[in-house]
Amino acid sequence: MKINELKLTDVSGGFECDLFNYGKMRESLGCFNYKFTPGVYGVRTEFGKGGWALTEILAGKYSDFSGTIQADGQILTATQLKRYTCYVGADLNWDIKLGFRKKTIHNQIKYAINNGLGFGKSIDELKKMFELSEGRFERLFEQTSGERWRISMAVGYAYEKSIYCFPWVNSHFLKNLSCLELCIKHLVSSGAIIIIPTTFPEVLGEIIDEYKILDM
Repeated sequence: MKINELKLTDVSGGFECDLFNYGKMRESLGCFNYKFTPGVYGVRTEFGKGGWALTEILAGKYSDFSGTIQADGQILTATQLKRYTCYVGADLNWDIKLGFRKKTIHNQIKYAINNGLGFGKSIDELKKMFELSEGRFERLFEQTSGERWRISMAVGYAYEKSIYCFPWVNSHFLKNLSCLELCIKHLVSSGAIIIIPTTFPEVLGEIIDEYKILDM
């Protein structure tokens, strides 16, 4: 479901931000106010200065933040945020389980398609769009190694997510994330909001044509 305006008012909180096999950092976000509309945002922030806390709040990881988050005027809880947001680099385990057994990437996407999602694309079309490798397509998410960034965005697209939040990423790492140009093209075409906290968001200009810089 597309969001035309994502409005944050006095959003605050302090959390232990972490991502599997990536890193962790205690971060605090204080009284953050902004209106996001569809497009790509490079959030200028140093590591540990609140950018990662912002994206983890939007990913619905915490229910004890202060302030309000609204999607087109509707106030969202952490549970509701999970329905809208793809946390890039992480699995979507809260949405897709078969009993107590996790699904492979193939079965995650198949589940979305079978439930009428995926923007009308077939499994094979999505696989080609995001250039998913055959070997990792049949694995669990935690077994996908460096392809997990691409895979998480592909699965998010299959579930028609509206918001894509990155953890804080080093600008050099961001510049060399080979899947970014391809994936962002598809996410932007779906009308998504993409939020990337990093030290030097100007590096996005070497990857994509249109983006906005937000100074925290």
